Amino acid sequence: MKRRMAFGSSSVATHLLRGAGGLAALMLAMQAERLSIWLALVLLPVALWLFRGCPVCWTVGLFETLAHRVLARHESLAGEPAEREAGTPPKPCPGCN
Repeated sequence: MKRRMAFGSSSVATHLLRGAGGLAALMLAMQAERLSIWLALVLLPVALWLFRGCPVCWTVGLFETLAHRVLARHESLAGEPAEREAGTPPKPCPGCN
C-alpha cells in the first residue's frame, strides 16, 4: 500500500539534499539582504519551497521519511497485510528480536 507523506521525501538522501539546499538559500537570503532586498525576497521563497514550509516542517518530514522507510522494511519482511490471513499477526522481522 502506497502511503502519501505530507512533508517527507521519497528517500532520506533526497530529504537531506532538500534541507541543505534550503539552508543554503536561507543563509544566502540573509547575506544578500545587505546588497539587495530584491535578491533576498527571491531567495526566501526558494528556501521555504525546499524546506516544504519552515525548518520545523523539514524536521517533521525527516522523521516522517525515516518512519516510512522503517514501515516499508517491516512490511516487506512480514508481507503486506492483505497477503496474510485475516486475524493473524505479522511475523516479527529478524532485526527486531
